[in-house]
Amino acid sequence: MAHLKIMSASQGAIRQYENLERKLYSINARIYFNRQSLKKQPTPNYANIKAPNTSPAHKHTQRRIPAIRIKDKLRFLHAKIQILNQQIYQLYIALANTWKNT
Repeated sequence: MAHLKIMSASQGAIRQYENLERKLYSINARIYFNRQSLKKQPTPNYANIKAPNTSPAHKHTQRRIPAIRIKDKLRFLHAKIQILNQQIYQLYIALANTWKNT
């Protein structure tokens, strides 16, 4: 069985590709967790924010804060996924061109 010999120049790029894929899977897991917490209503610790009790609207605001915080986190994670997908695509194309020439 013939073994592929990885060129040392592309080995760093391969590791970078693997790390980007690992980050992508981690972010997907976080998105899944946040969506489930929106549906089933358990509040993660990072979403617990205390509002000052100085107005009658305090109760309504206190109930809405966790959902707003989770939705903001989801927007942030989706933006992060877009950036990672672009980096993965560019790296994949570069690696494919490198291996095509060998």
